[in-house]
Amino acid sequence: MVKIPKVRVRARLKPIRSAISALRKPEDRTPPPVPDGLESGVVPVVEAGIHQMLDYQSVGYADLYVDRISRFMGRPEIDAALHADIARLLAARMAFRDPIRVAQRRLAEVNGAPPDPDIRAGARFIRFSLTEVVALLPRMVADSLIPVVEMVGWQDVQVPVWLDISGSVGIRALRLLAWFRRFRLRSVRYPKERAAVERWLHMIDRALVKRPEAVLEVVASAQIIHGYGRRYSQTMANWHLLIDSLAKPVFDGKQQIADLTAALAEARVAAASDPTGAALRKVIEDVLARQTAHAAVPVA
Repeated sequence: MVKIPKVRVRARLKPIRSAISALRKPEDRTPPPVPDGLESGVVPVVEAGIHQMLDYQSVGYADLYVDRISRFMGRPEIDAALHADIARLLAARMAFRDPIRVAQRRLAEVNGAPPDPDIRAGARFIRFSLTEVVALLPRMVADSLIPVVEMVGWQDVQVPVWLDISGSVGIRALRLLAWFRRFRLRSVRYPKERAAVERWLHMIDRALVKRPEAVLEVVASAQIIHGYGRRYSQTMANWHLLIDSLAKPVFDGKQQIADLTAALAEARVAAASDPTGAALRKVIEDVLARQTAHAAVPVA
C-alpha cells in the first residue's frame, strides 16, 4: 500500500478548509449610505431597496443596487416620481425569484413578515425544474451537471420545494436551502439575471434619448416579470419578446410606431398574465398591423 504523506493531504485540504471558514465568518451587514443629492421623495424607496438587498444577498449586492440607482441621478429628464419607480422596480428585479428566495420569504413569515404574494395562499410546495435547482450550484459544479441532466432528458423534471413552516423539520429544511444564498452570485443563473437587469436599465436609457415620452412604459415593463418556476421563466420570455418586438426596433430606427407609449402599455397588460406568450404575440401583431395600415393612408 502506498502511503500518502500527511503534509500533502493537509496541503490539499487547506483550500477546502479556508472556503468553509470563510462561509462561517460573520457577514458585514452595515448598509451602504444613500447617495448624496438623491431627491427627498426617492430616499425612503432607496433605503427600503438597500435593506431588501441586504436581506436577499449581501452588502456588496446592496452596493450594486446603489450604483445602478446613481446612474440616473442629476438627469433633467428624470423627475423624483420616475426615479422612485426605477428604484422600486430595480429592487424587485434584483431580488429574482429562485428556490432560495422561496426559503427566505417563508422564513421571514416565521418572524411576522407578510406572505409572499407570488406564493399561492395555502400552497404546500412550489415546483421548480431540475435545471433551475442545479443552476443554484456554483458554476464549476453546475456546468458539469447540467449537460448530464439534459442528456438524460431530466431538465423539465419538477422538484418540489416544501413550504411548511408549522414545524421544526420544515423550518430546518428551509434554512438549509436559504444557506445556499452564499453561492447565488457564483451560480449559473446569476449572470443571466444580471444581464436581464442591465438590459432593462439600458432600455430606459435609450428611451430617454430616442423616445422620452415612452420612458414611463419602458420602466413599467419590469412589472411583467413575476412568479416562480415556469411562471417566472415565461414572464421573463414575455418581457424580452416585448422589448425585441416593439421597443428596440423603434430605438434602432428600424420600425416606426407613432404612439409607442400606448403600444407598450397594451403589450405589457397582455404579457403580465400570458402563460404561453401567444396572447402577447397576437397583441404585437395587431400593433404592427395597425401601424402599417396607418402608414399606408395617404396624407391629404
